[in-house]
Amino acid sequence: MDNRTKSLIGYGMEAVGQTMSAVANTPSAVRDKKLSSQLELWGNVLQGTGTALIADSEEELSFERLGNQLQSIGNLVTIMGLIPQLVIR
Repeated sequence: MDNRTKSLIGYGMEAVGQTMSAVANTPSAVRDKKLSSQLELWGNVLQGTGTALIADSEEELSFERLGNQLQSIGNLVTIMGLIPQLVIR
């Protein structure tokens, strides 16, 4: 896959993930806590995967690439925090 395609897919995944997370955190949109937690989890999975693809599409080391890598790591940490909430419920 070429870098342009990888980048476009990454931006699309990130946008869908951000939308899912926003809906999950809107109390009037989702009243079921379990569904809200699942949307939040999958939204962060899509965001992390999307930013990882965007970072991988950068050809050389840059602050943009580093920022995308850090954002992807941040999403991974959030995912690790959400998983116990789903298991306990």
